[in-house]
Amino acid sequence: MKEWMVVGLVFLAFGLTARIGNCWEADTHYGLTKWLAVKAGFSLEDAEIIAAGAESPDESTVLNAGFVVPTCVCIGRSAEASRHVQQHHFPSDGFVPSPRQERRVVPGEPSIQNAGNRWVRQEIALPQGQGPRNTYLNRFGQSLHSLGDSWTHQGVPDMIPLICTEELVWSHSEERGGYMSHDADLTHKNVKDAVETAKAVYHYLGQFLKRNRQFLRGSKTPRPWAELEERVVRFAKARTALEKKEWFDANADVPLESYTTYPCFLRTTSLKDHNKICPSKPGEKEKRESGIQDVVPPGKELDRGAREFFEYFLTTWIVRGEVNELVSRSIEISSVRRGLTGRRFEQVPVREDAWFRTLLLMWLVPDHGLINESGHGLPWKRGFETLAPERIQNMLLKFDSIADAIHFPGSSLPFLPIAVDEKAFGPESYGALFQFRHTPRDMIALIARRIGGEWKVVGLVWVAL
Repeated sequence: MKEWMVVGLVFLAFGLTARIGNCWEADTHYGLTKWLAVKAGFSLEDAEIIAAGAESPDESTVLNAGFVVPTCVCIGRSAEASRHVQQHHFPSDGFVPSPRQERRVVPGEPSIQNAGNRWVRQEIALPQGQGPRNTYLNRFGQSLHSLGDSWTHQGVPDMIPLICTEELVWSHSEERGGYMSHDADLTHKNVKDAVETAKAVYHYLGQFLKRNRQFLRGSKTPRPWAELEERVVRFAKARTALEKKEWFDANADVPLESYTTYPCFLRTTSLKDHNKICPSKPGEKEKRESGIQDVVPPGKELDRGAREFFEYFLTTWIVRGEVNELVSRSIEISSVRRGLTGRRFEQVPVREDAWFRTLLLMWLVPDHGLINESGHGLPWKRGFETLAPERIQNMLLKFDSIADAIHFPGSSLPFLPIAVDEKAFGPESYGALFQFRHTPRDMIALIARRIGGEWKVVGLVWVAL
């Protein structure tokens, strides 16, 4: 790993902000947390501060696992970055660095004391009135994020091939769908865990108010959990973003208009129909993030041929939609498949070229929740066959340029050029790291190498966090 790249990635992770989600999604960390806080006895205003704090680790590259894991942890090999991810998203007693089997995440049930609820217990134990009111509430909210993630991230982190090491990696456990699937984060696929998460959050909201009576809203009496559980179950079972919106609309005492920090939070989820929430107006362009102009210092530029190849590949794929050309000329599919070690491709009777055409086109479908429900590019998952090119061809987004479609979060770059391990991929190997603007919970890495004088994609990995 070249030193300049590690420095550049650390600079990015700790100096920029972007919305890249991970863990239980915003419907739970933000939406449901605020609703529970009001039911526990907080005012709408204080509940907003707590809920915004609970969502904040997913809204910034400083703390967001979807950014920090593939960049600083995996590519940058930073143990300190891995510890930050552990603190906020994967509460575990295991030391970093250590084998992932020693860093199992266990749900922070209130009946036991463990890493899953340690942070929230510490916040509640602080002397009353420590620091400004809003700071106190925000820090408590952040601790609720870690508590919630102890359920969705329970188990042994799955290994992310190509870019990560066993001693640092964090991801969804294999039994909960693994690193390439959003399933672990979706409440309707984990109803029991979602309800247990809400019950634990509600318990600690109540504990906080018992110790800090000044935050109790007047003479309001907190509602018993038994009165809330059925409604929480309905929330957890809602399968689409529109169904979640209906649930929030039905709770007039916590109106959707009161969610002011992240007003379109359901749009950033991986639920089906998420693209129908707060739809943009015709002709309206997505707001561009301001940030760095160049990540690579002068004199350390990406090989010109590699940069031109990535621009050709991404333009042909995303703007022109000519995936057949790429599959036949520009991809070493066998190399890509070998790189996805530990997956179950060998158990599925699917043609490699057909799989890759489907894989490329699926990223151009506007409803990414539909894509996840159809296997998220994994041919052994139920529904994968519904993503055949002839079935989704009429759904695809149209883009004028790759910059309209993709970006490297927190920058004006469409993709981040990265150095890759030559021992793994051979000499003259480079990578491109990016995210589709309409899929804010996935990071994609393309690896290319010059073979026989021609550039080929030899690695592809996507991380859903």
